[in-house]
Amino acid sequence: MEKRHSKRARKKRLRAREGQLNAALALFLEHYDFSLALDAEDPTATPETERQFRLLLQLRWLVNDFLWVRLKLHPAWRKRQWFLELFDVDELRIENGSVTMRGDVVWWAQGKDAFGQWWPADHEPHPTASYKVKIRGELDGGFWVLEPMNVILKPAKTEKHNAGYQIEFGYGSTYLKATNMR
Repeated sequence: MEKRHSKRARKKRLRAREGQLNAALALFLEHYDFSLALDAEDPTATPETERQFRLLLQLRWLVNDFLWVRLKLHPAWRKRQWFLELFDVDELRIENGSVTMRGDVVWWAQGKDAFGQWWPADHEPHPTASYKVKIRGELDGGFWVLEPMNVILKPAKTEKHNAGYQIEFGYGSTYLKATNMR
């Protein structure tokens, strides 16, 4: 039986995650070293690269949570069925104390109903076989779409405020811009 979450509970979760983001950003800005490149095949090869991987992973999980809650609160996405993979970061920059991440998110579905209810006509779904590395298990007849994502994260300026974020997700009819910055 699926547990239903209210809009109020989702907003409360969003605010709690914003508070966690400030602590994660402070750790990231203090300890992340751009001179150490992450090994794409084994990011935990050495203790230094494992620490780098964990710092970035914590930010990726928080961004994924922000995106999930924002999509669940958005009227156009609320009733759709969708599954998002974890945000793949392709580019990472630190400018003026803020962290900018660019990358892709895989949105996937399985079954014959994938075309009608999962993605609109302006998206081109790809068969699962060519992207099996990302999807765990054997999926028959599944499809996936790659959505671009740009994220800007800013630490809080005072203790009474939460960290700021700006997320641009998707393209065309699935485009969503979510922010708590003014």
